[in-house]
Amino acid sequence: MTLAMFMLVVFTLTAMNFIQAAMGAAFGDTQKLSGGYEVQANAGYTTPIRDAKAAFEDAKDIQKDSITAVGEVSNLAAEVKQKGTGRESKSLFVQGVDRGYSESVGYGFQTTAENYGSARKVWEALQSEEDTAVISSGLAPVRNASTFGDAEPPVKLTGFYADDESLPDDLYLRVKDPESGKTRDLRVIGVLESSASFAGQIVTSKNTLDALAGRSVPTQTYYVDLGSGVNASAAAGALEKDFAKSGLQTSVTAEMIRDSDATRRIVFLLLRGFMSLGLVVGICALGVIAARSVVERRQQIGMMRALGFQRGQVRLTFLIESSFIALLGIGGGVALGLGFSGTLIDNIREGFPGLEYRVPWSVLALVVIVGYAASLLTTYLPARRASRVYPAEALRYE
Repeated sequence: MTLAMFMLVVFTLTAMNFIQAAMGAAFGDTQKLSGGYEVQANAGYTTPIRDAKAAFEDAKDIQKDSITAVGEVSNLAAEVKQKGTGRESKSLFVQGVDRGYSESVGYGFQTTAENYGSARKVWEALQSEEDTAVISSGLAPVRNASTFGDAEPPVKLTGFYADDESLPDDLYLRVKDPESGKTRDLRVIGVLESSASFAGQIVTSKNTLDALAGRSVPTQTYYVDLGSGVNASAAAGALEKDFAKSGLQTSVTAEMIRDSDATRRIVFLLLRGFMSLGLVVGICALGVIAARSVVERRQQIGMMRALGFQRGQVRLTFLIESSFIALLGIGGGVALGLGFSGTLIDNIREGFPGLEYRVPWSVLALVVIVGYAASLLTTYLPARRASRVYPAEALRYE
């Protein structure tokens, strides 16, 4: 039972550390998750900033050449459904991005329409081709739905899958602005990668969004790409100070990503702490077994001493017995965890494609070394007591 407890606890710890490493790798690449932008700024709806890139570069508290690109994003609430289906329209926000955004954003695509050989060509087509759009991975259907994924998307699309080699040419979204009553059919030319955490569910060009609304939709969000070595927090504070009249509120994207991941880290920390407590219980069980063995095998120990076994040899015998249980349990648990974690990560990746399979060698080494050292420590005192048994005293009574 002690062996089974060791193996089960170590296996669970190993699997949890694999998940933690995979999630940490997914959330650790803040540049990929943010599209390459270090600062996000939001202005008041009624006070947009004209020519944001030039305005930000001319701000008095911003160092020269510290801003390399600025992307402007507008949002419009619209009724959306897939063209050619009888489904009801659902309310979604449609993002309109300017040319600066399309030229600087770093998001890639899971799949694209034919004749678009790279992500950059898709972003360029968004500006050059009228009535085109890209959608988030959350709107695209998947072949193997996973329980780890999000809930059913608000707009159900059919006729393709996110992992297809290319999108069909007749994939259109019918988008209607409730305020103006205008309707446009947007051709979907790309499905964004799952790491595009700051992109909207439907992204089109700002010109297309303005044509749908029948007016110029004010820019509300600005994404700022900073030069190498520029302090993002200082730049964000400077922009917020210089454009206070526009109600500009700034955030560092890396901090936003880390904050959103904080809850997951805390939960995993608590779970690993709970399982580590189970490992402590297993180690203590080894100590109890060793202590009982000294009492139950008192005559055997006396016979060993009478035959010439030295104290160190008797002590080593008990340590080898506990080492056998500890090493077999720890080794079996780690081996099972290594074999099972690959399948586990693959299953989770179906609902969270950004996961990366990584082996947490340092954590595994810590579990093995600390677990084995602690097991030896708990059995050392009983083994030391056994080595001090005198042969005559041990053989005196049955």
